Amino acid sequence: MSVTLSTGHSTATNANGHFRFDSVEGGSVTITISGPPIPPDATFDRTPATTTVTCVGAVVINFAGSYIRTARILGTVTIDNMALPGVRLSLRAPFTPLPPPATTVLSPSPT
Repeated sequence: MSVTLSTGHSTATNANGHFRFDSVEGGSVTITISGPPIPPDATFDRTPATTTVTCVGAVVINFAGSYIRTARILGTVTIDNMALPGVRLSLRAPFTPLPPPATTVLSPSPT
């Protein structure tokens, strides 16, 4: 991944995802990450990030990412095993499963 400072300096993350900038002048600096190789199903808690460099010690900025898990929904619309072409389907957000169908219990009639 590419890591860029608002000063124009940039570097790439190493195999462990680490990056480092030396000799950064004091003041407010914005750090931006970009890719590839950011996976299309990933998101980061923040980017860009802004920090103040005081020229004493080190400033640590971490970009924590996570995967947005997705799935594929497949199926067939039929009546009596005959396909129904052209049926439009839609998903509601947030997804709420339908309740199970009601069950009716019939008692034998007294004779």
